[in-house]
Amino acid sequence: MVVSALPKFEFPRQELKYVAVELDDMEDEDGNPIIEYEFQTELTDEEKNIVATYMIVEWIGQQLASVENTRMKYSGSDFKFTSQANHMQKLLQMKKDYEREGFHLQRLYKRRLKDENGIYRSTFGNIMSVQPRGGTGEWNKWL
Repeated sequence: MVVSALPKFEFPRQELKYVAVELDDMEDEDGNPIIEYEFQTELTDEEKNIVATYMIVEWIGQQLASVENTRMKYSGSDFKFTSQANHMQKLLQMKKDYEREGFHLQRLYKRRLKDENGIYRSTFGNIMSVQPRGGTGEWNKWL
């Protein structure tokens, strides 16, 4: 879910790079090693929340695909009788709600920064000013 959720996070302040880590002495039922993924940088609470929200969106999308497959197996009246249509409608609404929430969280994330005391401050004053950026990439010459 993380892989498909990360592109929805439009402008993170840091690279959201993750690596696969094989858990020691742990295997699944087929004898394959269990692999976890972890971020290489420490994410802020806001960043975690945004990524988690979009992971939910992706999970609901998979559930909708599953319900859609069920719908194709039944005729129209049979599908309605099993109440799968109602379930699908609720999943669609829930997905829209989480997408809206993720969009809202990203707007808050872009409009504020935590100062050295842990207090959120507006970034409104920085809209027209150029802030120094680290790194040597192409983008820095435009900032």
